[in-house]
Amino acid sequence: MNIIQIIHTFPPQSVGGSEFYLLALCQELMARRQVSVFYRIADPALPEYAVVKDTYQGLPVYKLNHTLREADSFERTYRDTLVDREFGKVLDEVQPDILHVHHLTCLSTTMLEEARARGIPVVYTLHDYWLMCHLGQLLTPELKRCNGPSVPGCLQCLTPRLAPYRPVNEHLQLWQSADELRLDPEMAFQVEERLRHFRALIAQVDLFIAPSWSLRKRFIQFGIPPEKVMLLRNGYQDGLFNGYRREPSARLRFGYIGNLMVSKGAHVLAEAFDGIRQEDAELKIYGDFVPYHFYESYPEHLRGLISNSGVRLMGGFRHEEIASVLEGIDVMVVPSIWYENSPLTIQEAFLGGVPVVASNIGGMAELVKDGVNGLLFQVGDPRDLRRVLIRLIEDRALLDRLRARIPPVTSMKRHAEELERIYHALRHARTAVR
Repeated sequence: MNIIQIIHTFPPQSVGGSEFYLLALCQELMARRQVSVFYRIADPALPEYAVVKDTYQGLPVYKLNHTLREADSFERTYRDTLVDREFGKVLDEVQPDILHVHHLTCLSTTMLEEARARGIPVVYTLHDYWLMCHLGQLLTPELKRCNGPSVPGCLQCLTPRLAPYRPVNEHLQLWQSADELRLDPEMAFQVEERLRHFRALIAQVDLFIAPSWSLRKRFIQFGIPPEKVMLLRNGYQDGLFNGYRREPSARLRFGYIGNLMVSKGAHVLAEAFDGIRQEDAELKIYGDFVPYHFYESYPEHLRGLISNSGVRLMGGFRHEEIASVLEGIDVMVVPSIWYENSPLTIQEAFLGGVPVVASNIGGMAELVKDGVNGLLFQVGDPRDLRRVLIRLIEDRALLDRLRARIPPVTSMKRHAEELERIYHALRHARTAVR
């Protein structure tokens, strides 16, 4: 079987959770299948729409250069016939049996039509909310969680992105209230058209995969038929933990691992740790600062919140070093303020026998069972998070009880085998229809 995977970005250009997941999946599939990856790069030195054929760790990759410098409308930022054309050429070269989509941002939604025209079944793993939310995380500029798309609501986030593609209106303010934004029919039409198009996209996909129940529920509300979206937990590289060994520590060692951007909530954790005595506990924050919509000043903001000398910004690290990083952590903290799907860091902490403290929403609250394998706190509330941290500091026996009840984690080998069964079933169904 020949599988082509699509994602918005990929190592070494990007090192997020979905990228690491896909790399590990491909490495597992490569042992017995043909597999390649198509993803987007943004290199101003290359011609727009150029496709660079390469390999990464032995994996064939096709890198489409798409800087969006030729996008002359908002619509072309999410669907572009020139992207479709280049992708169609890759499909003709690769001749895949299955197309597995992981993300299409900065690519083109109508790439799926190229696969359908060639009779290639399409699987789509939902890693975040991009199909319904152009910014991907259902989080407003005011850092409020959004319950789902609507034209007035989406305009609050998208007006700055729509403005370059419309005639200048001297009366338009980029941050108007929702009521005022309803009065701009031109922008409202663009938002409504995006929602209509993305709901229509559902018909181009044979099967959606949701790694969490909460994400599955939201996409059913968005319009995906329940029978067309299945729950399948992600798999993880347990081999990274060969030889793993944790040593006890006198001070309780809390850790944060992930990109440093406002939606991940490291600022909530930093504020919560202010007031924790440094002789009782320390906090290691691992990760690189990553730009996020509306919050370019986040690095300065986070650093300004760190007043406890027990808090250290450790910087980034290579993913292959995750086990050695976890050897120096007793409790993982996942303080995200958005509806996380299925955070990589939680499952990796479990692989390392590390209990997790997490926000009480989304896929985080599915993986972390309060009082069983970790503790939950009220999302976005540093005082409640501080209460939970102090509880662990004062009751080290609780930590041992939580650690003893950490559940097993699905290996990437088992996960890949489950996906292969799905691929075979879809391919067989498509062949039978022919």
